[in-house]
Parts: sequence; structure tokens; C-alpha cells
Amino acid sequence: MSSFIFDFASPPPGSFNKTAAGFLVTAKEKTFPPLANIPISLAVNNLGPCGMIQPHFHPRASEFAVVVKGRLVTNYIAETGAVMVENTLNTFQATLFPRGAIHASFNPDCTEAVSVSGFTSNGTGIQFVAQGFLGMDSRLVLGTLGWLVDNDELEDLMPANPNPGESV
Repeated sequence: MSSFIFDFASPPPGSFNKTAAGFLVTAKEKTFPPLANIPISLAVNNLGPCGMIQPHFHPRASEFAVVVKGRLVTNYIAETGAVMVENTLNTFQATLFPRGAIHASFNPDCTEAVSVSGFTSNGTGIQFVAQGFLGMDSRLVLGTLGWLVDNDELEDLMPANPNPGESV
């Protein structure tokens, strides 16, 4: 029965997200009904040459990511005071981003990279760190950054914060 096939090459409406660095296709309950009440989802991420996935976290899921084409450099930190973990993943190597850990990836090469991520929820949620932080009251942002920027520099920085794409 074809209703039990999710086609990542020709994804259904709502599952394709264009990003600044490439595109993402996600199979979750909303885009693939057979996943209803099953706490999993899967995403295929195509990252262009020298592309980056901005620092973000998933409040409701851990992510297990495997590179299936190219190479990715990944970073994550699970919580304040923890060690920053950095990995260079070659084709068919994988890493785990624990639930709630801030993580990011970039493609260090001049060719496309593709990764596949499995999540422990079909409603992972996503929060991009820079967008969330820079969207706060400017007094809080300036108070956090201290002497690094002044109010005029912050005003210039806020519209320059790129839109990373749609949610996972």
C-alpha cells in the first residue's frame, strides 16, 4: 500500500524546508500519518558547499545524525559547565546530540553533504540560539554581552541575523 511510503525524493506538502544552507525533508506524524503515536521522526538534510546549520536545540528529542555523503564538522554542549564536544564525521559516521543540547554542524568542503537524522520524538521542536537570544529585550541582550557591543551595534546586528529555515 503506497500510503505507507514516505518519498524523501518527492516529499509531501509540509515536509520540505528550504534553508539558507540547503534544504531539509522531514518525515513526522504531521507529514507521514503512519507515524501517529510513534515517538520517532526522520530528517534528510542536504547541506551545500561550506553550508552551516546554525546553533540550535531540540527541547523534546535527542538526535542521532549519520553522514551519508560528504563530511560534517559538528559541535554540541549538553549544559553549562559541560565539555564542548566536536566531531568531524566522514561518510557513514554518526554522532548523538542529546535532548536539549545546543548543537551545530557545518560542511567544511566545496561539495554537497547529506546527513540523515533520527529523532526520539515526532514533535522535536527547535529553537535557534541566535534568533532566540537576539529576539529578547535589547536591555537583556546588552546586559548579557556587556562591553562587546553597544546599542547602535546591536540595532545593526538584529536584522542581519539570518533566518535558518522552518522548524523540524
